Amino acid sequence: MNHWMLAVCLLGVLSMCVLPGLGGSMKVIPSPTPAVATATVVLIKTKAVLQGTQEPLFRLPELPLPELPRIRWCVVGTDGQVLNLRKGPSMDSEILNGLLPGKWVQILDVSGDGRWWHVRAWDEETGWIRTEFCKEVQ
Repeated sequence: MNHWMLAVCLLGVLSMCVLPGLGGSMKVIPSPTPAVATATVVLIKTKAVLQGTQEPLFRLPELPLPELPRIRWCVVGTDGQVLNLRKGPSMDSEILNGLLPGKWVQILDVSGDGRWWHVRAWDEETGWIRTEFCKEVQ
């Protein structure tokens, strides 16, 4: 069982069974670290005192959030011309299909020289196109 599943199970038990009986509550505090996204779960038991202070019952260890893959897109921009979708990153490679101007494709990879993108079109067809004819969308 990974750390996330264990933490979620523990939080479920605490939030439904333990905390209400103790008169407490629960909150999640996101970590401000830009390099690795983490979250700290703090369980709080509210004191019935004049100032209304709060003290943590305990802290779970910070667990890194899973890194999500960045999906890159580009838009074909060929001044009205059809852009050739090729089998490999070469002008000599077989033409598989043509992409119309304005068509969005997902960038899967880049060639070693950086002049070709391996792309996937909406119809799931994959192939290679020249980077100079497709503008990456941020």
